[in-house]
Formats: sequence, C-alpha cells, structure tokens
Amino acid sequence: MDWWKLLSRKCRTWSQLSCWEKTLFWQALALLVAVRGLLPLLGLKATARWLSCWLTAPPIQTVDETGARAIARQCQLAARYTRTGNCLQRSLVLHCLLRSRGIESELRLGVRRASAQFQAHAWVESGDAVLNDTPEAVSAYAAFGSRPGISWFRTAAKDRGLAQF
Repeated sequence: MDWWKLLSRKCRTWSQLSCWEKTLFWQALALLVAVRGLLPLLGLKATARWLSCWLTAPPIQTVDETGARAIARQCQLAARYTRTGNCLQRSLVLHCLLRSRGIESELRLGVRRASAQFQAHAWVESGDAVLNDTPEAVSAYAAFGSRPGISWFRTAAKDRGLAQF
C-alpha cells in the first residue's frame, strides 16, 4: 500500500507544477541523459560546444535569483529521477538552461585535497548565490577563476551570434 501513497503523492505534486516548470523538468531530464552519454565520449570541450547549441535566448540580463532557483529546482528534480549525473553533468545542464533563458550564471570548478586525495567539484553561481549546492559545501573547494578556462562556451556561442556562454 505504501507504493500507492507514494504514487498518489507524486501525481499530486506533478499536477501542482506550472506548465513552465513541467517543460523545464523535461528539458533538464533530456539534457542530463544526453550529457551523461556525451561527456565520457566527447569530453568537456565538445560537450560544452554541443550544449551551446541550446543558447537561443535573448542577451544575458541581470541576475534573476528567483527564476534561477526555480530552474535549479527542476534540474535537481530531473537528476533525482534519472539517478544519474555527477556534479559536473548537473552543473553543465543547469548553466545551459539558465543561459538559454537569459539569466546570468557562472559554471564554477573547484578542487581540494582531502585525506591525501585530490577531489574536484562543479557548481553554478548566479550573482552571489550558489544554485545547485550549499555555500558551505563549495567553500571547502578552491575555485578556479571566473569562467574557469571554459572559453569554448563563449567562442561557440559567439560563432553563431548567440549570447555568450
């Protein structure tokens, strides 16, 4: 009987989402699946170029933290349902969806050394807000500079006359 309650709760939650949120969910889900397959095959640079094809938005606006958080929630929900996606995959998709809607965001990469192991992490920031992680979690990482060496996003988008990634 527990599965019936779970299913009914999920259906009720789904019905309460707006059409915009449902569209975002399906876009995030499709992009997560695609990035999961492309990233190991093509690498970060080629995957980023592929994602830049989604940039058909107006020029980047000012920071819209409410809209950015709503997009981040749908990406997180899609990642939970696919049960896939590491931080880099989720961050690439979130960054792409934000930029495609004209919301300013930065893909950040950071590293740390924990118990003699090198660890890396990716997250997305919009303004001063960390969208797909907590500020406490990302503060443990030494972040690379703004737009950490990901110039191919800007180049690929600029070649097509689109907003800079």
